[in-house]
Amino acid sequence: MKNNDGFTLLEVIVAIVVLTVALLGLAQMIMVSVEIYDFARWDTKATQVAQSKLENLKSLFGGKVETGIEDADLVTGDHGPEMVTLAAPAGTWGEPSDFWVQWQISDLTGGQKLIAVTVTPPVPNPRRNETITLMSQFAP
Repeated sequence: MKNNDGFTLLEVIVAIVVLTVALLGLAQMIMVSVEIYDFARWDTKATQVAQSKLENLKSLFGGKVETGIEDADLVTGDHGPEMVTLAAPAGTWGEPSDFWVQWQISDLTGGQKLIAVTVTPPVPNPRRNETITLMSQFAP
């Protein structure tokens, strides 16, 4: 009997094919995760912009309750759009993000107001074409 050390050419080819298929699957998974990260990053920034606008309107509403003077941003109807730019965090490679912000005010009973803030990207982009809408109810 001969002692055969090493691998045959067929074994090496099979190992290379298996490794190639595994690496292609891994590459596809990485591409999908990058795309999901982009969606989540945009959603997070858009939500931050909407929350900031709601907080600003809440502050104006509090001033109205205290002084009796209503700010123009709280008048019933549609407002905006206004452009909001978020700077990229320091030390990152990110670019500033622009958003259009619109809000709608509806009067409710008892001096309450229903606020709907909608944030959209200014540039049509298949990866960022959704809008984010947050709603809140202010009461004196």
